[in-house]
Amino acid sequence: MNTPGVQTGAEIVLQGQAASGGVASGTLRVVTPRADKPSSSAGAAAGEAIFGAAVERAREDLARLIDNQGELAGEILEFQLALLDDEDFLAPVHADMAQGVPWRKAWEDMVDAEIAEYRGSGDDYLAARADDLLDLKQRVAGTRPDFAGLKKNDILVAADLTPSQFLQLGDMGLAGIALTGGSPSGHVAILARDRNFNLIVGLEADLASLPDREPAIIDGSTGVLTISPGREHLAAAVRKMVRQHDEMEAAEKLIREPGRTADGEAVGVMINVADPGALDGLSPDICDGIGLTRTEFLFSGGVLPDEEAQLAV
Repeated sequence: MNTPGVQTGAEIVLQGQAASGGVASGTLRVVTPRADKPSSSAGAAAGEAIFGAAVERAREDLARLIDNQGELAGEILEFQLALLDDEDFLAPVHADMAQGVPWRKAWEDMVDAEIAEYRGSGDDYLAARADDLLDLKQRVAGTRPDFAGLKKNDILVAADLTPSQFLQLGDMGLAGIALTGGSPSGHVAILARDRNFNLIVGLEADLASLPDREPAIIDGSTGVLTISPGREHLAAAVRKMVRQHDEMEAAEKLIREPGRTADGEAVGVMINVADPGALDGLSPDICDGIGLTRTEFLFSGGVLPDEEAQLAV
């Protein structure tokens, strides 16, 4: 299979979908999916104990991540935590183990069935939740990809990422991420936009044929990844990065000015809020009010909020 894209000499230009951010240069790092661990053939009692320990370890990992991340990330991860506390969700796994099915196979088969149902629903919100289920599946089964060796200013290319994997990579100083899977409306893209992180999804590429550790340019605003860029593309990238920097500086100077049209008409600048906690770190002089409160996040903790709880928010 040939890598799709436009190739000029050593240069490879790949097209994907714009998801977040702008232009950055770095070193390409290709990470292919890690093979699943073989299922343990331990007896039913031992399998129950091992599975219980894996679920508890996943709970602790998620709780730690939620404590260390911002409001939006925490709300997304709380969905996974709620599932681990749902006895009905885990019941099919215990039933299969009682019939002699190894714990990892029982767990992965159950979650795979849920993922297929979510993705087959035709609903974008449920499709995004399917990525959360994949995240949870790998976390409990211990089959998460190994990102060891990634460095600052690397551009990661992978098949897909789960929300917590994206958060894990967030502090590495990567120049950007390009995924052959993913969706502009998925939770990874939402998190990337929240951080103005350079992200491409739906990249038309065969991971196995891409060169590793080559210089590259990622453009999250156009969905283009350029590997081994020529002089022309390098010069264009530098110009765009300078323009990005100038625009950010200009925005910083203007953010506290009243919103007005070119002919002086006042315009209200309203913000989207997912949770009242987001207001704690927000300076009130950068906006005129709240235009939209994203009430769906009230339901992410696994408990239905009553009328008083919704009114308080």
